[in-house]
Amino acid sequence: MKREYFVDSINKTVVFDFDFDKSIVDRIKSSSYNARWNSELEHWVVPIDSFSIPNIKLIVEKFDFKKIVKQSKKDVKVSYKKNDVDFAYLKGICDSKDFAYTPRDYQLEALGFGLDKGNIINGDDVGLGKTFESIMYAEASNSFPCLVVVPASVKYNWKEKWLEITKDKRSVSVIESKETRKHTNDWQSDVVIINYDIVGKKQGKGTTMRFEELEKTPWKMVIFDEAHFLKNKT
Repeated sequence: MKREYFVDSINKTVVFDFDFDKSIVDRIKSSSYNARWNSELEHWVVPIDSFSIPNIKLIVEKFDFKKIVKQSKKDVKVSYKKNDVDFAYLKGICDSKDFAYTPRDYQLEALGFGLDKGNIINGDDVGLGKTFESIMYAEASNSFPCLVVVPASVKYNWKEKWLEITKDKRSVSVIESKETRKHTNDWQSDVVIINYDIVGKKQGKGTTMRFEELEKTPWKMVIFDEAHFLKNKT
């Protein structure tokens, strides 16, 4: 019966490899909100953080996992498709927009990829600046009006960040489920931010758009933050 694990120090994760056992799977799923199944390599991956560490230790001890050692290639050489001329062009675009931040080369790479491909999934890791990259992409391509769909807990953070990066040059509004005296939904802004929870409403056995503006507005770009929220019930 196969039960092995190893620590990936580069990505700061623990990888579990074992013959299927529902009780182990359930325990791994509950060990971290970001625990995930890698279908290509057929193993479970658990990020290492203060919450998951005691859970990982418990899994190893309870189910008698054997630790194995795998060699990690620390010096990974990455060959960028963008050359110096491309980077100069992308830097020029950002300079013309007068962003509050100076983008790093890998963020310019993301911008160049977006401008080249059009519709993209940004898979950069946590902390690398996906929000900044998304805002750069919208600004550089002048894709307005832009709709941003996000978890409810971060929608005002997105507004603050967009205003900060563009130095208040862009009109940004946040949509609430109900208007009040203190808050009126503004659908005419360059950037409209709404949370997943209020996009639709129940209608019989299905759902419909809560706001007709979502369908009637000619959006030039739509950004989905935490795109896994788009998954259905299954």
